[in-house]
Amino acid sequence: MKQALLKFGEIISIVCLLFFIVFVSSGEKINTQSAEEIGQKSISVMDSEGLENRDSLHIKKQYGIDTAVVNSFFYYSSDDNMDVRELLIIKVNQSGDEDNIITAVNSKLSDKKTLFESYAPEQSALLKNAVLVYKEGFVFYCVGKDADTVYSKFISEL
Repeated sequence: MKQALLKFGEIISIVCLLFFIVFVSSGEKINTQSAEEIGQKSISVMDSEGLENRDSLHIKKQYGIDTAVVNSFFYYSSDDNMDVRELLIIKVNQSGDEDNIITAVNSKLSDKKTLFESYAPEQSALLKNAVLVYKEGFVFYCVGKDADTVYSKFISEL
């Protein structure tokens, strides 16, 4: 009888340990990489000829986003007003900050779609296929013919 109780106790302990491991590993993972690190890897699969690394002033001017309130960012775009290709990755500081960032980027994207649809069909098509998502603490925005490929690379780096 005593051995049966000990065996039962061991089984209960193992089951509790397994539940604890599953519970801990199922939570949202915290990514320690910066947007710059993930961005460098992501842009490697993009046709980035003619794109330039941008600073916080460009993000503020283009999207109205104050980079002082984000953890880190990676932004490449073109100086050519007729080239809509760009890659923006922002690591947010706190959960909830992504909503304001996505709203700002989506607003600018809508404006660009309206602007380009009447006279630049190729650029308009790129804008219509833009990727804008929030994933694991990062806002990802990409416009380009290879936006889906860049997004796949981004996901693989998280």
